[in-house]
Amino acid sequence: MKQICLIGLFTLFWSLAMAQERQLVSLDYEQFRLSNGLTVVLQRDTRVPMIAMQVWYNTGSASEPSGSHGFAHLLEHLMFEGTPHQEPGEFDRLVESAGGVSNALTSYDHTYYYTYLPSNALDLMLYLESDRMGYLGEAITAEKLDRQREVVKNEYYYNYESKPGGKKAILMSGLLFPEGHPYHHPVIGNFDDLDAAQPADITAFFKRFYHPGNASLTIVGDFDLAYARSRIEYWFGGLKGGALSSKIPTPATQITEPSYAVLEDNVEAAQLVLQYPTPPVFAEGDAAMDVLAQLLGKGRSALLYRKLVTELQLAYDLRVKHQSHELSSYFEISATARPGVALKTILGVIDAELSGIKGQAPEEDALIRAVNQIELNWLKNMQSFDRQAFNLSYYYWKKGDPAFINEDFNRYTSLKVADLSRAAREFLRTDRRAVLSIVPKGQSELGIESNPDPARKK
Repeated sequence: MKQICLIGLFTLFWSLAMAQERQLVSLDYEQFRLSNGLTVVLQRDTRVPMIAMQVWYNTGSASEPSGSHGFAHLLEHLMFEGTPHQEPGEFDRLVESAGGVSNALTSYDHTYYYTYLPSNALDLMLYLESDRMGYLGEAITAEKLDRQREVVKNEYYYNYESKPGGKKAILMSGLLFPEGHPYHHPVIGNFDDLDAAQPADITAFFKRFYHPGNASLTIVGDFDLAYARSRIEYWFGGLKGGALSSKIPTPATQITEPSYAVLEDNVEAAQLVLQYPTPPVFAEGDAAMDVLAQLLGKGRSALLYRKLVTELQLAYDLRVKHQSHELSSYFEISATARPGVALKTILGVIDAELSGIKGQAPEEDALIRAVNQIELNWLKNMQSFDRQAFNLSYYYWKKGDPAFINEDFNRYTSLKVADLSRAAREFLRTDRRAVLSIVPKGQSELGIESNPDPARKK
C-alpha cells in the first residue's frame, strides 16, 4: 500500500510539473549575421580548453534535382580536396597537426562539417573553413572528381554491398517514399548520375548551395567572444553571399498501400524490417512517435522487446526508432528471428501489440518513464561541446532559434497517454508501410512478399 501511494504521489507531482513549461538547459549564446548572410552562433563554455566548430549548409540529398542524385554527398568529400590555396590533403594535415579531428555528414536535409580541436587553433580553423567555403569551386578538377567518385563507390560497396543486410537503407527509401519524393533516392546517390557528372556540374551545384547566405557557423567551447567575432568577420566577411536555397517541393501523395521486398543476403538469421511514414519533424504527432519508439523498443522492459525477445523468445533482437526529417519522417521496427521462426509469425506478434496500443492507451507511469528517459538522453548529450554545437545548429535551421531545445522538450512533457494511442492509430497502419525481409541466400521462401492477412486494414 505504501508503494502504491508513493507511485501515486510521484505521478501527481510529475503531472503538475508537466503542466508548466520547463527549461531543459540554460543556453547563454550570441547570434549574429554577417552582411553576406552567414549566420553565426557562439556559446562560451570554459570547462576544458577545447572548441567544437560546425558549419552547416542548407542542402542535402533532398536538394538534388533529377540527374544530380549524389552531388551533395560527393561534395562532402570534395570539400577536403583542397582549394587554390591548399593542396589536396592539406586540410586534414593542418587540423591533425593542431591536435584536432574533423569530419562531415550528409543527410536528406543538410550537410554539416564538424571539427573538435584545442582552443588555440580557433584562428586556423576559421581560415580553413572560410577558404573552402569561398574558393573550393575554383579548384574542382577532373582528377579530384574522379578520385572522390571512386571513394564514394568504395564507401557504397563497403557500407552497403559487403555488409550483411547493408542494402536495407538503399531499399527502404525506395519502398517507403514514392517516386518523385525527394527522399525516394538514397543520400549516397545514383551511380549513373555520379558517373555522368562533370567538374562544371559539381561546381554549379557548389556555387548554388555552398555560400555564406546558405550556411551557418557555430562554435562552442573555451574562447574569447570578442576575439572570435573579430576573426569571423576577418575570415568570412569578404566572401560573396547568395540567396537562401529552398527544398524541392514534396508531393502531396504518400504510399497508400503496403510495399514488400525480399533481400537475399549473406546473413545467418532472417530479419524483418518495417517502416511507417510519419509526420515531418515538429508536426503534430512527431513527438508522440518519439515516445512510442521509447515505449516499444528502448530497453529490455520495452513492450515489443519484452514480448518478442523475453517472453515468446521468437527473436534474438528487437529495435525501434523514429527518425524525424523536414519533409517526412519514418518509424522503424526491426527484429532478427531465431532459427525456425517465420517472419510472418513475428509480424503477427508486432501487429497484435500495436493493435493493443491503438485500442488502449498505455499506463501513465509508462509515459512518465519514457519522457524521463528522453530527457536524460538529451541532458547527457548536452554535456559534450560537439553535441551542444550540433543542437544549436540544428534548432537554428529547423526553427530559426538555436535555443528551441527548451520549447521542443515541452512537446513531450505536454503529451497525454491518449495522444500515443491516437498517433499509433493514425500512423502505424498495416495498409501504409514498407515491409522488408532480409533472408539468407537461397531462402527467399522465408520472406514476406504480400500482406499475410488481406482482411486486416489498420
